[in-house]
Amino acid sequence: QLQTTKFLYGCAVNAFLLKVSWLTDSVVAGSKLPPDKYLIFSNREDMHQNKVGWLVITRKHMYIFEKVGIMFHGKHSFCTKFARIVKHGGGQVFQTLQWLIQSLNDGKISAGVFISENENRVSRHLRHCAYEQKLPILPLSWIINSLHSGKLLPFVVTSRSMPVPTFKMQELPDAMELSEEI
Repeated sequence: QLQTTKFLYGCAVNAFLLKVSWLTDSVVAGSKLPPDKYLIFSNREDMHQNKVGWLVITRKHMYIFEKVGIMFHGKHSFCTKFARIVKHGGGQVFQTLQWLIQSLNDGKISAGVFISENENRVSRHLRHCAYEQKLPILPLSWIINSLHSGKLLPFVVTSRSMPVPTFKMQELPDAMELSEEI
């Protein structure tokens, strides 16, 4: 229930996420009740109570995904759904790794992330390119946990995002040198 598109969208735009009982209790009371008792998440740092007891929002920080570029990898419906949420959270979504890297180099974004629907389906080539550019390959849970916490979580790179190690073959002496030793 806390991972529906509407709920995550509400987290992305810093909306008050209230329990349904707030609406029914407000109707019964005949006026709008203070939302502080009905908040689903009360971890927003920009909310403070004023002297009257109402919650006041002071916008000191940017959007949650401000200056972050994200490239999604997965089914079209997955990419479209979460791209919309990230854009409303202030982030930029890229269709290609090349455009993501270009925006990082130009300074349009300060961080780049590669989000995969299924980390096991990321090709070895794409994993290697992301590793070369120092882009973390993160699971979808990183976005969801960032939205739930109300702040951008650190990029924790798992061992799966590292490329498969390559082995160098030792150079063998020429066939002539081998035959001379015998």
